[in-house]
Amino acid sequence: MAIVATARGFWDLSHADGEGQESYLGRVLARRPRAWILLGVVAAASACVPGGRGHDAPPPDPLGEATVSLMQYTHDQVNRMLVVKIESGDHVVRVQGVEVVSGAFTGTGLEEYDATVPAHRTLDLRVPLGDPVCEHDLSPRDVSVEFRVAGHQVVVEQPVGADTLAAIHRQECAAHRVAEKIPLAWESRWRSTGGGRDLVVLASLRVGPVSADTTARLTALDGSVIFVADPARLPLLLAPGDTQVLDVRFRPNRCDAHVWETSRGFQFAVRIRIDGTADDVLVPVVPPRAKQQLLSRAWQEQCGITR
Repeated sequence: MAIVATARGFWDLSHADGEGQESYLGRVLARRPRAWILLGVVAAASACVPGGRGHDAPPPDPLGEATVSLMQYTHDQVNRMLVVKIESGDHVVRVQGVEVVSGAFTGTGLEEYDATVPAHRTLDLRVPLGDPVCEHDLSPRDVSVEFRVAGHQVVVEQPVGADTLAAIHRQECAAHRVAEKIPLAWESRWRSTGGGRDLVVLASLRVGPVSADTTARLTALDGSVIFVADPARLPLLLAPGDTQVLDVRFRPNRCDAHVWETSRGFQFAVRIRIDGTADDVLVPVVPPRAKQQLLSRAWQEQCGITR
């Protein structure tokens, strides 16, 4: 028997009235794009207690007390991963696979797992975030989670953290739209002057050409935990057709070897507001790998610390 749990209750697929369960389930779930999580709950017969249920016994309903939430830690932002956190209740949960299919990101697929969440424990599962589909206006209401639980299929709509995925989508699409109108790229030639604590790394960020229908203001270049990025002049006022070069000097933010435990050491971003819009948009400007290595070597010399 297959059961679908929605905000309006459970759908028992055994009553498909001659219609195949797969097509019946498709009709039930076709209302909106979804986030799919494929899970299984297993029970060990030896854990059953006469007259009752052991912690590994199957729950009285398909989902039991397990909860699911979506989130993203700092290093997941860099690696473009989404975390599916599973918190079990009184019963063991065995994870068979995870796939996020919200309709708002492409390039994802089923992530197979063979992991078990003991009773009253949590497990973080990571799935690729994919590339944003900015034509899709993602709402938390679009996000659902499907479980395969002890032979059942259970759909939970709007899991905890569904708004996280929607917020990620809004932020990435806002940055993508700005970058389309105002291209941003580091120039290939970086240079160093001085030595030791007086060492300075200089780079140039090319801004533009600005699209013909756009005027904007670039107000800040955000640094990272490890580096301060000092632009030579701000704000930059950007008119249609403009191409400007922003000279940047990098210096250590902290001379502490532990700062390298961060995964966002090179996650620089510019703040741009396009005229006629209400908010600044953060657009990532991450240097290429070779320039990251240059900055790393410079930090060691400036701070007198060998990594």
